[in-house]
Amino acid sequence: MNRVTSVLIITRTKDRPELLVRALDSVDQQSFSDYLHLVVNDGGNPDVLDAILAASPNDRRKVIHHPHSLGMEAATNSALRAHQARYVVVHDDDDSWQPEFLSEAVGYLDGHEKETGVVCNIQQVFEKVEEGRVTTLSSRPFNPAVAHFLRDDFFVANQFVPIAFLYRYAVHDEIGLYDERLRVCGDLDFHIRLLQRHSIGKLPGFLANYHIRVATPVPTLSNSVSDKAKHLHFAQQVIEAHDQRTLLQRMCSWWRVRLWYRAKNLLLRFCFRLNQGRASGA
Repeated sequence: MNRVTSVLIITRTKDRPELLVRALDSVDQQSFSDYLHLVVNDGGNPDVLDAILAASPNDRRKVIHHPHSLGMEAATNSALRAHQARYVVVHDDDDSWQPEFLSEAVGYLDGHEKETGVVCNIQQVFEKVEEGRVTTLSSRPFNPAVAHFLRDDFFVANQFVPIAFLYRYAVHDEIGLYDERLRVCGDLDFHIRLLQRHSIGKLPGFLANYHIRVATPVPTLSNSVSDKAKHLHFAQQVIEAHDQRTLLQRMCSWWRVRLWYRAKNLLLRFCFRLNQGRASGA
């Protein structure tokens, strides 16, 4: 009987070599090594991708080439159908980890059998890309006030991004794969479906980096959230499909929770900067 790999890492990419190189290095630097890294080329230039992979050899890495783009969620599902593992994480080609992410996340789930997934704290990194060079502009904690993940909170906003989320592969047998009809926000839909039946734990460390390009002139280098109209359209589709409350109840809840999260995040960021100032002055 073949042994099942501990972690399946899925990276979806299309013609973003400047960013993909960083993602590959992020995986290669992990202190935890029992993984399979599956790169899904969703309609990008296969020769360019193969050259990048050849320059960063890793015998735990494989590639799937889509001749034409099928979309983000279809790319994820291609990887899920191709390989099984105990745990899954989506490492997009523009994000990155700290070296201990997999070690700590796997250790948490190994020790908490009742939890279906675990999320670490996230550092939001703002950057620009000029002439193939990525430059960091600023960074800040992303949604750090959240200690527990409740399904209804996702009707206000997605509480975390895929780079920070390790979960059990077996949950797909119960709730299905990602919804390929959604061009974006497939992670929001998946998180809501998962939380209908299961719980997600939280790691205290800032082990994942969520990178956002600022004012990039190259469309392929932008984030999925950059097209706000498209993102809002699909987010509303997801929420309306899952949220059975009346429109008035949704609006009242949205504003109440949104203001509460805003106040908590401002307070936590103030405390975080205050502690940084004290540490630098020590």
